[in-house]
Amino acid sequence: MVKLLAPTLFLLAACAPTKASVTGDTALVTEENVSESDADADSDADSDADSDADSDADSDADTDADPDPVPNFDVWEGSRTFYVDYEGADYDCGGDEVTESGERMQSGSDYETLQDACPECTYIYEVSPDARNACGEWVSLSDPSYRGLIFDGDAVSYVFFSVSGREVDAVVWDDNAGWDGFTVTYEYATEWYYGSELTVEGYVTFPEMMP
Repeated sequence: MVKLLAPTLFLLAACAPTKASVTGDTALVTEENVSESDADADSDADSDADSDADSDADSDADTDADPDPVPNFDVWEGSRTFYVDYEGADYDCGGDEVTESGERMQSGSDYETLQDACPECTYIYEVSPDARNACGEWVSLSDPSYRGLIFDGDAVSYVFFSVSGREVDAVVWDDNAGWDGFTVTYEYATEWYYGSELTVEGYVTFPEMMP
């Protein structure tokens, strides 16, 4: 069951008749004829060269064109930054960033349980943080934790799986996450201890798929 929480692109030159003076059986080509003949030859050569150049350019363009980059959704690389605001207290947490990494889950009993909890999820991940706590000791971080992403056209939702014993809930923390083709950005807030509020800003960047 998914719970929705709302915060945030030949030419052939015509050859003129050759003018020649004839003495006996020998044909003498005049300078005028040489010029006309050379011009015709140059024209043919230029046409051939242009045609070859165009053909080569077209061939190179077709061969050298790179495909559009595609994200590799199998790898989770990102972070979450935590803020805690304690009303009426001297202590608050102005931003503690924790780096996270993980991999996409695609099989196994754990994956099936998570998929049952969030059948809408396009991808499901097992993610580990580089710290066990944030904001001092106030925010305890699970290792591993489980996340999901729902892609619906251009819309993306960020899902956090809450696991308690055998019970698993898929909570949509941000149903309007940002997406630029490689990076998902999300934000959410929730009530915390002693009347405080916990705000989390996070992102995950997917590396480019290698050919």
